[in-house]
Amino acid sequence: MKARYIALGLSTALMPLLSFGEEHLLPSHDSRDNPKGGLMDSLSTLGGLRLGMGFAPLLGVETNYSGLGAFRNPQNPQPLGGGQNYNYDDGFVRLDATGNAGGHSWNWGYDNAAQFNPVGGGSISMTTSRVLPHQGAKGGEDFALGIEAFAYYKLGELPRLNLGGGPARWGLKASLHYANISIDEWGRVFADVSRVTDTFSMNGVLPPLAPYEGSFSGPGPLLSDNPTRVTAGLPNGASVAGNRELEVDLFGLTIGPVLELPVTNRFSLSLEGGVSLAIANGDFNFSSLTTVAGVGSQAASGGDSRTMLLPGMSGGFSAIIQLTDSWSAYGGARYQYYSDLKIGSENSRAELDFGGAFILSMSASYSF
Repeated sequence: MKARYIALGLSTALMPLLSFGEEHLLPSHDSRDNPKGGLMDSLSTLGGLRLGMGFAPLLGVETNYSGLGAFRNPQNPQPLGGGQNYNYDDGFVRLDATGNAGGHSWNWGYDNAAQFNPVGGGSISMTTSRVLPHQGAKGGEDFALGIEAFAYYKLGELPRLNLGGGPARWGLKASLHYANISIDEWGRVFADVSRVTDTFSMNGVLPPLAPYEGSFSGPGPLLSDNPTRVTAGLPNGASVAGNRELEVDLFGLTIGPVLELPVTNRFSLSLEGGVSLAIANGDFNFSSLTTVAGVGSQAASGGDSRTMLLPGMSGGFSAIIQLTDSWSAYGGARYQYYSDLKIGSENSRAELDFGGAFILSMSASYSF
């Protein structure tokens, strides 16, 4: 009795292989008489496991940069009021040997004639410029080479859903995707500048020709030591040129349900979705030169390395062509979202935005 059950099991397991041989090696009256039978019907009796691997590039990832234009001006504006030292990008007004007696100082200097205004008894204007923080730039969309391996397990059929090639099938799919994102770009952006202008009265005294520098001991022409102040923003007043390098290895795992819809004996469509989790290991390096007209230039460089977990989700479709009882070819696309990846230091930071990312897949699979 036990031997009979073993023989019955073997015959059941070998039946698809025998039908494959009949269809491809010898003419079969049964297959001609039953046009919907053959390849796909024999596959439905096989085990529910399918393994695949193929080429899967990642597209649509956007790169954004922030914190560009670091320019630390050592000349910080002092609170308004007399009797203190003021230093500017284009001059100075400081305490003299008299302690600025009468609210005036001879210990002052300026750089160019354009700073003098003869109206109303004359005045000298001096400025301090600072690049506003957190300037940003938008990079292009990156194309990343990638590969993918997947496992699909059939869990059941939906007889009422039939497009002509047989009942729909459903199951679970797990995909492991790897992509390398490599960016090396040079670019120039413009940053806004905040400019503080302090104006000191000359009280009718004509200033020496520029450039001029007074001294602590003096004497010299007197200048009021209590200025009036105006603060203004200069859009795009500084240029930031530099190089940015970003290298990220992205390992993503997606698990979710699959609905497979046979259209013909050899062709089917599948819809899939799922939750994702990626491990991102990235390095970011930058160098930049920020230039403010009339003030000067400052160089900055740095880098950062980081490993992060990025949760996400996925959804897409595939077209499947059955080549043999065991082998099939896949082609498809799916939307692949991950939370943003941020790498950088206080001077500059890179951010990968996966809001518009998707994966193209071209793979082969084997059914067991």
